[in-house]
Amino acid sequence: MRSLARQGRVFWAIMYLIISWMVFVLLFTAVYYPAIFKNKGIMGYNLQPYYGTSETQQIKKHSLIIARQTELDALEAGSVITYSTMRTDISPLTGREKNVYDMHTRIFVSYYKNSDGTITIYTNDIATGEEFIDQVSSSSFIGTNVTALPYLGAAIRLVTQGEIVMIATIIVLFALLVVLPVVIAVKSVKKFRRKSPFPEGLDTSKFKTHDLYIHSELIEFFKDGGLNIVKGFDCDKVYIGDSIYFANIAYINKTIYVNINKDLRRYDRKVDRSGAIPIVSPHDLEQAKDRIMYFYKLYFKPLRKKLEQRSPKF
Repeated sequence: MRSLARQGRVFWAIMYLIISWMVFVLLFTAVYYPAIFKNKGIMGYNLQPYYGTSETQQIKKHSLIIARQTELDALEAGSVITYSTMRTDISPLTGREKNVYDMHTRIFVSYYKNSDGTITIYTNDIATGEEFIDQVSSSSFIGTNVTALPYLGAAIRLVTQGEIVMIATIIVLFALLVVLPVVIAVKSVKKFRRKSPFPEGLDTSKFKTHDLYIHSELIEFFKDGGLNIVKGFDCDKVYIGDSIYFANIAYINKTIYVNINKDLRRYDRKVDRSGAIPIVSPHDLEQAKDRIMYFYKLYFKPLRKKLEQRSPKF
């Protein structure tokens, strides 16, 4: 039988694992995916820090822009849009040329489709009105702004501003939110499944003849009282019904003990050991049974009555 505390540790370790993975997926989707694939949206949306220097009442510096992908024909003049342009740059990791996408948040004016399939977009700065003419590919992300979340853009830009920083933060988050919870969960499950060093129930092979007699008499005594006997770790547990732990039968220093499951403390806060009832020889059985009945009537009989009222089948 495993304790509820150990079961609880396994449960919370698995819950920590699930929640950590969900947080990692959420962070990667919201922060790193848009930074790695700037030209692609997530279910039609794109989240990008605002890189502009101008600001308005709605869009402040270091904001996080949330844009919804929109067809070119649906764009209206004067609406605030976010779109991507492509340029080539040298990767600091590989030293090779790579395509880099820059995101722009500006006021849409008009567009023109070129014969080579590219698109020329005419925009104005959101605050100064400065005119911009950009040529983008047909696969570039173009979307109307849904909202701007202040300050979040600065935090995202900090962890995604360069390839080395971005990869380092992804590795750290992966270790903390994916690997560490797995290690904790595996250790908790292994510890939960680890067998006890003690045998299940009492090892009667060590008993002398009179110990076997005492043990059988106690088992019969408890069963006659309507109590249940369950094998524990190197002991026999005695339950009232299935839920009230009354006592255990243990074999300590070649002596059988009946230990009452009650925290008995004296006025001086020291433990009262009268709840540990030793039975050295068969002559001690009657006196031991009387003491067991005393504790049962004093502490556990009211609990049994409540249990019977709650469960008539008991």
